[in-house]
Amino acid sequence: MNKKSTILQINVTSAFGGGPEHMFSLIKGLSRDKYNIVAVCPNDGPYFKMLNELGVQVIDIPVRKLSLKVLFDIIGVVRKNKVDLIHAHGKGAGLYGRVAGALTGVPVIFTFHGIHYKAYGIFLRFSYLLIERILSFFTAWVINVSKGELKKGISLGIINRRKSSVIYNGIDMNRLEARKWGKAVSRTDFGFKDGDIITGSVARFNVQKGHEYLIQAFSKIAAERPGAKLLLVGDGELLNEMKKTVAKLGIEGRVVFTGYREDAIEIIRVMDIYALASLWEGMPISLLEAMGCGKPVVATDVIGNNEIVVDRDTGFLVPKGDAGMLAEKIINLIDNIELRNMMGEKGKEKVKMEFSAGDMISKTAAVYERVLS
Repeated sequence: MNKKSTILQINVTSAFGGGPEHMFSLIKGLSRDKYNIVAVCPNDGPYFKMLNELGVQVIDIPVRKLSLKVLFDIIGVVRKNKVDLIHAHGKGAGLYGRVAGALTGVPVIFTFHGIHYKAYGIFLRFSYLLIERILSFFTAWVINVSKGELKKGISLGIINRRKSSVIYNGIDMNRLEARKWGKAVSRTDFGFKDGDIITGSVARFNVQKGHEYLIQAFSKIAAERPGAKLLLVGDGELLNEMKKTVAKLGIEGRVVFTGYREDAIEIIRVMDIYALASLWEGMPISLLEAMGCGKPVVATDVIGNNEIVVDRDTGFLVPKGDAGMLAEKIINLIDNIELRNMMGEKGKEKVKMEFSAGDMISKTAAVYERVLS
């Protein structure tokens, strides 16, 4: 019998979000006959418990914190568990994982969940790109979650084309349709009426997600469509600022902020239209989940989004930062239930065919075997 390979998965958080969901789906689907899995992440969200429930050894280390102790703790995990391969997800995990790999001689695979640096100042931007260029020499393989991200990484000099590939994020449609995220919710839970048309979004309130443009767009929509409502799920540093913006625009009665919700997917089900106004992305899982739930989408034409959404077929793509165009396309969907239904069904079929968790897992396992051999 062949010896199992021990894979260390590292993430900066176990809170709800695209990166942790990606890692959870991957760990859940990897063959236990071939791999022993050890996970390192802070105990700051539900995925920590969910990973434990899979029977995986999960070690609580504050990966988001920058310190030598964190690095030494991860090196200790690598040595104690005789790790054969490290798979790091996202910037902080990528830093620790690749340094730990260099110091222990263990190969490292790094997944970019979006090359995010645009919100940094000039010095931080320069430092980030310099560090990534150095770390690329200690990376056995880079996985990109979109083709646009791979192209961007190559142009920035932080990805070696010969040691990289694209593996799209995938979602488990069986799990999605089995409604494993809690009890069903209804529109009345949020004060909406049966005749209201609900546009919604699930995203952390930070500059990347472009909430200000979605709220500006909805202000235009609210003035023209009395039955239109906006449902925003998530928390973050800009949440209070966005609430103030809604009040300033005089649309408080038309907008509902739910805050952080573990049953976000169940809330997506009550939406009629899903909107994502991001200024940049990697490959947003929330958009895949919305389409998997059969929702027509309006999203910005940025990396990741434009590889998921087929413009005017499964939804609409609009220029980033263009509140007027965002409003126009949402109104198109509000006014046409047949278009909503058609786009929703086409989007659901596209996710099933091109963004399955099974495909993501098998392609990632193939990268593991390539690096291990």
